[in-house]
Amino acid sequence: MRDEVVRQRVREARDRVIHSIDENGILRLASSHHNGEACSFFQPRMRGSYNVCYFVRFRGSTETAQNGNDGGHPNGGEDPNGCEADVRGDF
Repeated sequence: MRDEVVRQRVREARDRVIHSIDENGILRLASSHHNGEACSFFQPRMRGSYNVCYFVRFRGSTETAQNGNDGGHPNGGEDPNGCEADVRGDF
């Protein structure tokens, strides 16, 4: 019973941290690493045991910028149109 109480507290603390992340800040950070080009999320964030993944698409881009592994990207980390990026941050 005590272990379940501890696990619940850890989950709640983790969720508070994730929900406190400024998603506009994530977009600004991604843009700053892509010559200031505007971007937007193309799928919901995903969380692992110790990280949160945000997936952004750069508007009008002709190249693919990727940081980390494919993280379950539907095309194995490569976009045929060359306009998606996988930006990861560990929190």
